[in-house]
Amino acid sequence: MNSREFLSFLLLILLFFPRSSLQFPRWVGDKKTGGSVLELKPRGFASGFDPSRVTQLSWHPRAFLYNGFLSEEECDHLITLDVSARSFYESILVIEFVAKHVKPQDVSKPMSDMERIMLKKALKGVKVQLTHREFAKRYKIVDVSRQPTNQLTFTPDDEGPRISVVQYFRQKYNIVLKYANWPSLQAGSDTKPIYLPMEVCKIVEG
Repeated sequence: MNSREFLSFLLLILLFFPRSSLQFPRWVGDKKTGGSVLELKPRGFASGFDPSRVTQLSWHPRAFLYNGFLSEEECDHLITLDVSARSFYESILVIEFVAKHVKPQDVSKPMSDMERIMLKKALKGVKVQLTHREFAKRYKIVDVSRQPTNQLTFTPDDEGPRISVVQYFRQKYNIVLKYANWPSLQAGSDTKPIYLPMEVCKIVEG
């Protein structure tokens, strides 16, 4: 059973049992060991069940995803990707990496929170190089944008009016982004983010 099947099975169980009747693990710091310990803490739905947040994953077997049911911290501890434990990454286009390891349900739709967190956990700290420029500049990934690429804006060269990432690539490089509804990889810092559309990035081997 891969990570997606495990999470689908887990979330299916959670939908049919009141959360208040279950105990969920929470990692807390252990000052004595300098590591982490697992703490069980029961919690319930704060605002009730919302059918609009349910996404059908499969009918055979029957599986559903309740968007936002788990916090980002909880997802981060539950999700385990094969690549997250590797110290070596193969040279591969990021789009191919996403298809191989994250396996989004529908490439024409925005990524779910779960898929975005999976991608962030897998690629944070990894170096990528750009494929659309003659001199392939390299960047270290620090985050994945919460907004899809078609909603991201920035100020080129720190001056002038803000421009959308989609418009920038179309005007400067004559590139029409095909995955503009997916988030961008983020380099730089929170105060000066550098947005890198996934389809123009390639993972640096090593």
